[in-house]
Formats: sequence, structure tokens, C-alpha cells
Amino acid sequence: MPETSDPYEALASKQVKDQAAGARDLARGGTWSDMELLVGKATTSKSAAVRLYAAAAASDIVHRERLAGGIDRQREHQILAWVSSANPDLSAGLLMLMSAVKDGKALDRIGRFLRDPRNGVRAGAAATLRRMALSHSAADRTDLSERVDEWLKHPKIQPDAVLDLINITGEIGWSELTEMLPDYSHLSPKHSEAVELALERLDQRVTIDGWAGLYRDIDLDVFELPTTDAASAPTWLAMGRTSKATRNGKRLKVAPGKLGKHAARLVFAPPLGSPDDKRRVIQSEGRSYWETSPAEILAMLTEDPESLPKLPEQMPDPTEGLEGTTVPRARALWAWATGDLEQARSGLDALTAKGRPQHALFYFLAKVAEDQEDTVAACLAAGAYLDKSKKNAPFRERANAILERLASKT
Repeated sequence: MPETSDPYEALASKQVKDQAAGARDLARGGTWSDMELLVGKATTSKSAAVRLYAAAAASDIVHRERLAGGIDRQREHQILAWVSSANPDLSAGLLMLMSAVKDGKALDRIGRFLRDPRNGVRAGAAATLRRMALSHSAADRTDLSERVDEWLKHPKIQPDAVLDLINITGEIGWSELTEMLPDYSHLSPKHSEAVELALERLDQRVTIDGWAGLYRDIDLDVFELPTTDAASAPTWLAMGRTSKATRNGKRLKVAPGKLGKHAARLVFAPPLGSPDDKRRVIQSEGRSYWETSPAEILAMLTEDPESLPKLPEQMPDPTEGLEGTTVPRARALWAWATGDLEQARSGLDALTAKGRPQHALFYFLAKVAEDQEDTVAACLAAGAYLDKSKKNAPFRERANAILERLASKT
């Protein structure tokens, strides 16, 4: 929901909190016509908070324009002019505008800023490169890794910038830099850990097992803010530990670096609001498929396992290694979701045989029995659910539908 009734009026306020709120609203709904206003705030405001939020909003706008193909050569020159006119020490966030610029001049400046004596400027340059490279619009760019190779070898590169470049290399998947990464392990324990993690992530992309998981495309690129509160219906991508996958339930042949006939890449990126949570993201055909965490899958299994898409065989088990009273139910429902009907039936039979079982288990047992074409067991389980559950129970309509479908077969 918008924080202000009029973001322009809020930005004209003398109150810092109002100006910050106005900038945050334009981050979601602003257009290129708002850039002059936001860049002005980002470079002249006496408030560090206002400068930060205005720069972030301007960055979000150019990112949307970039994805929509709205950044032409003229606009690229304008962005570079804005960055050149700003004091990077006071408005380091404004460097992020260059993440939308494909011109090599932007990379020239990022390289110089990575060697700047000021920590904040170096951090801003690294953040700019990360946003530029993680976008699915940059999936086919080869110039980025070439520049990183040059920057890492530069005699004036600072250790903190090296650390950022090592991390970004692992996140993006620049395998051509693999051999040089160990050369920087000696700089500090943090560098050694970063090199180890980057090499692990680079190696993970080589086999299909490293890609296996449940992903969803919610029509958002990495770091992209939604422009509306209405969530888009996800496109599900489920990849097993073989070459078999499904996209919205339809079969799809995959391999490392390929979705069907199209090129794909695997990156590690943070979901919005969780900067320290690096999720796997598969990018292909201008789309970003975000990894669904085991915790999110378990929540879906608990609330309504039928909300999960059709899954291929040999999917990673989200219940692996877990213990607790809810795990047997989740494990049985995951077996059902992945087509292992025998395992699902065994688990649900055991759970419903216990004292005071959850009523929903009888409905799930009915669904599994129906899938097994065990008409009698399906009807008995559906009837048990209807007998035991309240009138407003969530699966009553579906249970009645089972009985109607099977009435002619009993």
C-alpha cells in the first residue's frame, strides 16, 4: 500500500519522514519523468536518510525501465551525467543508477570506484555491479566477467573490493574465473571462506543435482520491487535430480544451463527484504524462477498440499533431516506430491490409525486412494472426513466431490 496520498507533496515537505515516505512510494510507482526530482533530492538534501531513499527510488525506476527496454543511448548518457555530477562520498547510493547502463563507460567508472580510497564508495560500486550482473537482462553478457578479471589483477585493488568481487563471482557463476580465485585466499580468513563458498557455488552448477528444487516465477527480477500489492499467479518450475522437470505441470527436459531448448543460468540472490538470505534463482528467456525454501514447501504441505504443482520424480525432500510430530504428515504428503503413492498411502494409513488423528488426514487419504484407483478406500476415507470435520472445514467440498465422482463405481 502507498505510504502517502501524494508522493510529490510528501517530497516537498520539510519533514524528513514525509520526504522518505514519498521517495519510497516513487520507488514502486515512479517513472522516468520523476528522475530529475529524485536525483536532486539524492544529491542536495541535508538528510542522509532522504538522500538514501531518493537514490534507491531512482535506481528502482531505471531498473524497471531497463527491463522494459526503455534505456536508450540518450538515457544512458543522462544517467552517467547524473552520476558524474554527484559527490559519491555523500550519495554513494546514486552509483546504483549505473546498473541500468550497458555502455562500457559505466564499467569503466565502476572499476575506478572499486579502487576509490573511500570505503563507502567502494561498497557502492560493488553493489552496483551486483545489481547489474544479477538481473536476468544481463544473463548473456560476457563483458562483466572479463572486467572482473581485470579488476582483480589491478595493483591498486583494495582487499574489501576483492572480497566483494569473489562473492559476486560465486553468485553469478563466472566459471571462467575459477582458477584465479584461490590466489586471494591468503588475504584473510574472510577471503578464504569467500573463495571456498564461491568455488562450491561454481561447482554446484555443473550437475543437474545442483539445480534440483522447486522454483516459482512471480514476474519479478532480482532486486525488482513490485509495483502493485496484488501478487501475480506464479509459474512453477520443478526440477528433479534427473533430466526431468515440469513447468506449471507440463513436462520439460532440462540439463545444467538449459531449460528445454533455451539457455539458462543459476544465480544466488537475496529475496526482497532478506539481504542475507541467498536463494538459488534460475534465469531463462528473460524470467527469474526463485527457489522455494524447504520451510515454504512445508507450509504449503501443512495448509493445502494440492496448492503444489505437479512434481517430477526424485525431487529434493524438504523433510530430510527434520524431526517432530508434524514431520510424518509432511513426509507422507510430499510422497503424494511427488507421485510416490505407495509411500504416501503407507504414511497416511499409519497416521489415521493413531488415536485422535487430524481430520484433514482422512481427506488426504481419500485423495491418495482415489489416485490408486482404490474406490472403496477412497469413499470410506472421504466419508470419515465428512463425518468428523466441522461444516466450515476447508476440504468438505472437495471430499463431497470425491464421493460424487466415485458414486458410479461403488
